[in-house]
Amino acid sequence: MRLQNVRSLLSLSSSALRLALAAQQVRHERVDHVIPQLQAARYLPERADVEEAKRATLLACRLLGRLGMLNSCLTRSLVLGSLISDRPGVVINFGFRPNDTVTEGHAWISCGQQVLEFDVGATQNVSDYIIARRLPLQRPASEHSSNDRPHR
Repeated sequence: MRLQNVRSLLSLSSSALRLALAAQQVRHERVDHVIPQLQAARYLPERADVEEAKRATLLACRLLGRLGMLNSCLTRSLVLGSLISDRPGVVINFGFRPNDTVTEGHAWISCGQQVLEFDVGATQNVSDYIIARRLPLQRPASEHSSNDRPHR
């Protein structure tokens, strides 16, 4: 692996961890208030590879989960969506699946028509959910030059 690739992966992992920490605010604030804070982060990468972003998201959220913080589909979706939010069509979906005894909720990311889940079984199961809300995750135009951000 080239040094530039290692630097890029480290930068992506660092961004994922910082986002996962910031996403913990969903415990105290509405998700539609947390999203703009995440989208305005100066450390968001440009053109992050989706699969690498998914791996970095899982690692960051699992680490925080072991420390007693949130590691939920919501926090993972907020982190992944923010990492790839420089693409058009990135949306966080909130769905519910009625059951006989309980109503289950789930959050996931889609990019265009593609569902981005963390395991194959979950990707197939999102069609079982009734989408209650969809929020676009699109970064605001950067005030800073692209030299301030890591490149892929």
